[in-house]
Amino acid sequence: MIIITLYFVINLSTFKSQPVNDVSPFWLDPCGTQNDEDTVLPDDVRQRVLIVAERNQQYFNQFKNQFVQNLVDNEFIKHYNTWSNLNNSWMPDDLPKIPGDHLSNSWLSKRSFPQELPITYDILQRVSVGFEKLTDDTKKNNSYFEELSTCKKYLRELLCEVKDAIYDMEQEPLPDVQREVMPDDVRHEEDEGRNNLLNSIIFRDYIIGIEYVIQTYRSFKLSDFMLQTLKFIIKILKIRVRF
Repeated sequence: MIIITLYFVINLSTFKSQPVNDVSPFWLDPCGTQNDEDTVLPDDVRQRVLIVAERNQQYFNQFKNQFVQNLVDNEFIKHYNTWSNLNNSWMPDDLPKIPGDHLSNSWLSKRSFPQELPITYDILQRVSVGFEKLTDDTKKNNSYFEELSTCKKYLRELLCEVKDAIYDMEQEPLPDVQREVMPDDVRHEEDEGRNNLLNSIIFRDYIIGIEYVIQTYRSFKLSDFMLQTLKFIIKILKIRVRF
């Protein structure tokens, strides 16, 4: 009898440790097929990434306040100010913790293009791990499932764009992020209030991940513009010196 009970407990534990979703993660192969474009200019790559990231932002801005209010019965800004110290273990710890906060100039000055592309892809994959749980949970109660499914589609498009950019710019990708980076106690949280709080933090990480892409790649574009302007000025000055 003891052996049977022990066998049942071990197998139940093994079952609980498995992800609830047996479909292949959408962030591992976001494009479906590899893009075989001709040579792409760096500025074109930055612009394409920005366009898709801004599409994500424009869409979630339409419902983010109502969604958070519905989820945790608190105002968007007030809620995230209150829980700014709550972090998901699988997310990088050097990004802002409150939506709308800006990356510091010192932080941005340490980033470079195209070397940032694999890091961007890694961050977006980590965002996706949580977002999969969020959409799965909302599917159960049909609350904001349509809106979050659209966000998931746009997030996948951004992942595809960045993955293409990694190969276009001949960068070395980082290892894919797997579902298992999310702890079991987060994935299988049974308390509704606690689970809603966890999902609100996952939604926050999605917003901050998109804001990171927009701020960082706008910074790259601005730096490149300033560099090209400086080169043009130097060229003009050299011409004037000759004459």
